[in-house]
Amino acid sequence: MEYFDNFDNFIESVASNNLKNVIEAINLNPFVINEKNEQGWTGLIIASYNGFDDITDFLLKSNANPNLPNLKGTTPLMYAKDCCQNSGNTHGIKALINAGAKIEAKDIFRKSIYDYLNKDSMYYNQIVNLLDI
Repeated sequence: MEYFDNFDNFIESVASNNLKNVIEAINLNPFVINEKNEQGWTGLIIASYNGFDDITDFLLKSNANPNLPNLKGTTPLMYAKDCCQNSGNTHGIKALINAGAKIEAKDIFRKSIYDYLNKDSMYYNQIVNLLDI
C-alpha cells in the first residue's frame, strides 16, 4: 500500500477542529497519528490543548499514543489540564486517563502535571479529583 506525506494537512485539520479532514488524512496515511511537528506536537496534543473533544476521541480510538510527549516532555494530559484550567472542559483529561495516560509522567524539568496545576484556577479541585482516581 502506498501512503502520502500529508502530515501538514493533518495538523492543519486538527488545529482547525475539522474532524472530517482529520479522518480523511488518517485514511490516506495512518502514520500521521503519532507524527510530531518541529516542536514535537502531535495531533493529540493540539486537540487536547484546544479542547477539541471529537478529534481527541477519534485520535485515541485510532490508536494515538496518549503518552507521547513533545520535545520538552509535556504530555497530552498536561495540555488537557491547561484546557481544563482555562475553560472547565474536563473531557480531554477523562478521555486520556481512560486511554492509559500516565498521570505520574514528568517532563524534562522533572515536573509532573501536579507541579503545573494552578491553585487559583476555579477548576483546580475538579482537576485534582480527576487526577486522584
